[in-house]
Amino acid sequence: VQKKIASLEEKRSQIIKSAQEDVLKKQRETQEKTKKDRQRLRELREDLRIQENVLRDTEREIQQIETEIEKIKADFERAKAKKPEPVSFDTCPLCLRPVSPEDKQAILYKAQVAWKEDLLKLKKEAEEKGLVLKTRLKNLTKKKETVLQVLQKLEEEIQDIEKRLEDLPQFEIPEPEKIKGIPDIDVELKAFRKKLEEENTESDVKHIIEEKEQEISQLQGQLTLLWQAEQADKRIEELRAEERRLAKQYEEIEKQLFQAEEELRENARSLEGVINEHFELAKFRLFVEQINGGVQDVCDVLSDKGIPYPDENNATQIALGLDIIKTFSREWGESYPIFLDNRESVTEIPEVPAQVISLYVSPEHKTLTIYEKE
Repeated sequence: VQKKIASLEEKRSQIIKSAQEDVLKKQRETQEKTKKDRQRLRELREDLRIQENVLRDTEREIQQIETEIEKIKADFERAKAKKPEPVSFDTCPLCLRPVSPEDKQAILYKAQVAWKEDLLKLKKEAEEKGLVLKTRLKNLTKKKETVLQVLQKLEEEIQDIEKRLEDLPQFEIPEPEKIKGIPDIDVELKAFRKKLEEENTESDVKHIIEEKEQEISQLQGQLTLLWQAEQADKRIEELRAEERRLAKQYEEIEKQLFQAEEELRENARSLEGVINEHFELAKFRLFVEQINGGVQDVCDVLSDKGIPYPDENNATQIALGLDIIKTFSREWGESYPIFLDNRESVTEIPEVPAQVISLYVSPEHKTLTIYEKE
């Protein structure tokens, strides 16, 4: 009877061990199958983040080009609206000489000719620059469409992999009484133990019980280890889910940071536009975008071609200075005499509502000579 009980218990242990090993094998196989999917999922999320950055940069460039095109149109319309008006003064503000109707007509005609020439020149420059900007805008639009298609494919593939991972079967270690064959063995063991109890003395029964309790304790220890392994796998899956959640949260924070920086840039461009509307030739650059994407405060004077004041020639520098003086004089309602040095290198200066004193260097004159404009 004891041999039969030992045989049944050995068989029972083998069945339980086999069932547990089968579950662990299926768990390992599932993890191995999903290893490539998880690696691919990480790669796709990184590609998605890169493409989203490319899309944001492309949209920002498109917006900048569209703004620049609108600015060119607005500049042309402002220049077009500045058609010369008939002379309203009867006395020259510089030399105080009376101005005849013929002189007024001549001044108006000369101003109209200059206005038309400047307008044609500005139109030609606007068309050339507009053609370049529209070509860039067309290329960037195509690039945006391509990036959107790539983003859609990446998101679809990510959704497919996530669904495939969620649909994977879960294998848990079964309870011994739920394993096939164990209930039948337990019934036989119960019958043989009952018979053994009837045949053996009480001491023998206790000894057998102690041995079996030790075996049970060992089996319970093994079950505990298996349960701990199962809990560890569950914890790993929870940590992976947390990783996905944190990745999405990081992407959202990065998006909000970009929007805040973009709003700061837009406010900077608006402030520059408001200031530069008061000037005809000079333009002020108050903000410079740094390499890291931030904005630095500056105060640079630029020509209408976008060239910094120190890099322009002497004639343009004088014209920019006069434009700034004229604007400030108009805003403050005051006018003062203006001294121009190195005037010999400038053939023509802009009109300003003030007395202009030009200083020339002439090898023919050894002493200071003063000429009054007629």
